Amino acid sequence: MEKSPNKDKNKSKAKDKTKDKTEGKGKGKKKEAQMVIRLDKELRDKFVAACQEIDTSASREMRRFMKRFLARYDRGEFDE
Repeated sequence: MEKSPNKDKNKSKAKDKTKDKTEGKGKGKKKEAQMVIRLDKELRDKFVAACQEIDTSASREMRRFMKRFLARYDRGEFDE
C-alpha cells in the first residue's frame, strides 16, 4: 500500500505545534510564555472581579505585579 503525500504532510504538521508568538493582531508584541498557577477559586474570582471593576485584565495586573516585584528584588529590598 502506498503512502499518500497528504498523510505525510499532516504528520509533519502535527509534530510542529509551535507557533511564532510574535505574530499577532496588531495590538503589539505577543507574549512568548505562560505561567500556570494553582490558587483558591474564591481568591481568583475576587481578583478577576476587582480587575474588571477597574477596567483592566487579571493578566495585565499580574504582569505589572511581577515587574514591580523584580524591580524591588533588583534593588535588594528582600533579605534571604
